[in-house]
Amino acid sequence: AQLTFVPNSNQGEQKVMFQSDIHSGRAFFSTTGVTFSFYNADDVNRIHEESEHIIDSEEERDQQKDKVACFAFSVNFEGSSSEKISGEDINNYHVNYFVGNDSSRWASDLPVYNRLNYSDLYPGIDLVYYSEGDDLKYDFIVAPRADPSIISMQYVGLNSILLRDNTLQLELGFMTITEVIPAAYQFVNGTRRE
Repeated sequence: AQLTFVPNSNQGEQKVMFQSDIHSGRAFFSTTGVTFSFYNADDVNRIHEESEHIIDSEEERDQQKDKVACFAFSVNFEGSSSEKISGEDINNYHVNYFVGNDSSRWASDLPVYNRLNYSDLYPGIDLVYYSEGDDLKYDFIVAPRADPSIISMQYVGLNSILLRDNTLQLELGFMTITEVIPAAYQFVNGTRRE
């Protein structure tokens, strides 16, 4: 499924501007970076399977822990100056959030976008998030004569981060996220050129 981006209309933390449901978690986009929150899908599946069986004794019930491992980390845009995050490529449907009893935290009829744009994250540099299938992707759009060396992404809260076989391996404990080597390209007369 394609990932989408929904604006925060008080259904989430105040600093969050947009959010996206991602595989086994959620991404929260703010002006200073992105926070990724994941849960262990194997734990969820195990609890679901166990709930289908009748538990005969209190001892058995105590042994079956309904715990789900979770992990969060952030990617901060160091030295960035963007205050403008906007959704692009709007879908023809909307979403609603009616969670809990506090109606001030409810949100309805929110637009859903296929792309998220950070305008002027750095001077002359935009950042665009989108998806290819269920993979979250991002591009830095560098204007002519802008300096890409000022882009700085700080990863905070990981168990470890490794450079292996031209990929960045982000270790979360119960899963590893892989970022592939960056590719630089431009369009010349409508043709992509590396």
